[in-house]
Amino acid sequence: MLRTQKTGQDVFVPLPPDVADALRSQATKNSNSRYFFWSGNGKALSAVSSWQRTLRKVLKDARVSKGQNMMIAHRFRDTLATELLANGVPIEDVAAILGNSVKVCEKHYSAWVKARQVRLTDRVRATWPKQERKLKAVS
Repeated sequence: MLRTQKTGQDVFVPLPPDVADALRSQATKNSNSRYFFWSGNGKALSAVSSWQRTLRKVLKDARVSKGQNMMIAHRFRDTLATELLANGVPIEDVAAILGNSVKVCEKHYSAWVKARQVRLTDRVRATWPKQERKLKAVS
């Protein structure tokens, strides 16, 4: 659970057990089990530095190179959003998970909204002559 910096909303995203285990194995050892990378003491800025160092180690261990542009932690947020949307999670729910407004999510991620793509495809096909529509719908 965390609170977003921009909106101040609480956000909670469950992790698959194997991902949580991998994070725990790499996380800074501390006395506070509520956090992966922070003891809960000290300044938040030092916590950010700590998790960035840990994330770099995780990426290095996974053989993800800087050249693949995955050293940017924000990419994980984008990946989460696009995977959820591509798998049919409503954009309103994705916005809540990210701590964003629906409008912001639509601006950044609307291309991955599965229902939207299906609807747009159906609308385009509806403009085709009937014979061609039947042929293309089969393909």
